[in-house]
Amino acid sequence: RIVDERSGKEIARYDLEEDFSTETAVSFGKIYFKDNEWRFAANGSGFKEGLAGFCKQFGLSV
Repeated sequence: RIVDERSGKEIARYDLEEDFSTETAVSFGKIYFKDNEWRFAANGSGFKEGLAGFCKQFGLSV
């Protein structure tokens, strides 16, 4: 669960037991800076290949 500390508003929530039961690595979202403020975009991507699969998405090797 991700909550905006200032407003108390829930930004994202993931139930890992159901959505990602077969994945060994999960990306919940990305944090980025745009228009002079920090933002969060949820994506909920799972990777059965673990950390290696996650890193491959960004062109990295483990």
